[in-house]
Amino acid sequence: MPVSAPKTADDRNGPGAAPARRPAGRRTQAERRDQSIRSTIAAAIEIIGESGVAAATFETIGARAGYSRGLASAHFGSKQGLIEAVLHDLDDQSAVEVFNRRLIGLSGLPALLGYIDAAFAAARTTRARAYFTLLAANLAETDPHHALFAQTHRRKLDWLAEQIAAGQAAGEIRPGIDPEGGALLVATIVVGLAMQLMVDPATRIETLHQTALATLRSAFAA
Repeated sequence: MPVSAPKTADDRNGPGAAPARRPAGRRTQAERRDQSIRSTIAAAIEIIGESGVAAATFETIGARAGYSRGLASAHFGSKQGLIEAVLHDLDDQSAVEVFNRRLIGLSGLPALLGYIDAAFAAARTTRARAYFTLLAANLAETDPHHALFAQTHRRKLDWLAEQIAAGQAAGEIRPGIDPEGGALLVATIVVGLAMQLMVDPATRIETLHQTALATLRSAFAA
């Protein structure tokens, strides 16, 4: 006697029955996995921003995210794999926040000043501290993620140089300024701010903010 295939929900409901639906509110396995990955990355960013890279173990990250140490390890394979995912997340969100929201429609000198505004607005956030904590660790030792930092830095420098060139074409920025050199100057202000806050969190950044804007206007404006 031939063995029939197990009946599906559609078979049991009869011909023409509607496909079985997932109960409302119940997530698929892929959705649960995606959520656990995002929660783990968010927890890692918080811990790195608050307590440094050494404190970000799979155990502490899993506890913060509400998952087991083993699940965090299974998602990323190693701490280096997790750090890479964290860096990509920080870079992606920075691009959305800074370039797609704060600087959209700006070019030339207003874009440079807006970039400084965005950097100072984010300076005390956990995400910014996490990024620069990782950058400092990368500079202090041989780090496999050096190339990722270099690529991120290069993209920002290219964008800044484009804004300087655009400002020169529009007559807003002095023609004698080298776009590459000017881009490095602006980027250095942002990195210097982050390092200063790591050394002295009580730094009065509003004073620095206004000084940075005035310096750029004085140095760049045509």
